[in-house]
Amino acid sequence: MSDRDTPHRRPEGSEAVVLRTLGTTLRHYRKQQGLSQQALATKAGLHYTYVSEIELGQRNVSVLSLLRLATALHLPLSALLLPLEAHQDTSTGAQE
Repeated sequence: MSDRDTPHRRPEGSEAVVLRTLGTTLRHYRKQQGLSQQALATKAGLHYTYVSEIELGQRNVSVLSLLRLATALHLPLSALLLPLEAHQDTSTGAQE
């Protein structure tokens, strides 16, 4: 079954918080550089509605798309991911 065949579900709880955190981080860096969503999307080779949905925490972005966004913003990928580390244990259920 491909991703296109699986029904979309709205993330809940800690997953939703992680996606909103990522979106807020992306928006911060985009605005810091004075880019519109359209301009960032064009630089990253993505559709502007996709960028909008990421920023709103409505999309579980792929690793490759995240890498494209980081590259378009001239940032290391870690800059977008670092704020997510605070949620790592709770969102994945990881135990030490």
